[in-house]
Amino acid sequence: MKNLKKVMAISLTIFCLLLSACSNDKDNNNDPSNSASSQGSSQGNNDPATSKPEENSKFTKTIKVPDKKIYINYPNSYGYKSTSHTDIAHPSKDFLVGVTFDTEKVFNNSDKIEIVKMLENKFLSNISLSTSGSIKEQNINIKDKENKIVNSYDAVKFTGSIQNSYGDGWECYVYGYAFVAEGVPCAVIGVVSAKDQKQEQIKEVTETVDEMMKTLRDTK
Repeated sequence: MKNLKKVMAISLTIFCLLLSACSNDKDNNNDPSNSASSQGSSQGNNDPATSKPEENSKFTKTIKVPDKKIYINYPNSYGYKSTSHTDIAHPSKDFLVGVTFDTEKVFNNSDKIEIVKMLENKFLSNISLSTSGSIKEQNINIKDKENKIVNSYDAVKFTGSIQNSYGDGWECYVYGYAFVAEGVPCAVIGVVSAKDQKQEQIKEVTETVDEMMKTLRDTK
């Protein structure tokens, strides 16, 4: 009889422990804070809303296409000059970067490189290649191109050259992107205009254009 009571007491204790453990697990599984935390973590990594123009503390000055929601930042250390259809950052005889556009034209061609041909005259007529330089031909010679998507904008990245006819003349490095925003054909184009075509200037123009394109957006 005593042995039976001991067995029953032990069994009851084990049953109570198991019941308590199951109850705790159920409470944890139903805790909204645990569920929200885990879902927020997984959704945050894949949330399309997190895809936005990159912020760079060295690129906070802004170029805006008139009457359009098209904004592009340029380096804080660069000077600025606004001309007809082209805003120029770092206007100098050595190199420059320009944002050029035509709000009066509509671009319907699927090949974005045609934007360069559409805008090149406006761009080249508004830049100064050197102190006494001039442009031999009003066109950009495209050497390479690649379709890209930048901040949800379809664009084409290109490299090329233009011919400076000052003195004996020389070939100037060109690097840029062409795209359409709010129906407006636009391009961000960098030019190394100095005769010696220094690699450090080519590198700076290339990296500057890339960083400027990362800031392309439709809000200020």
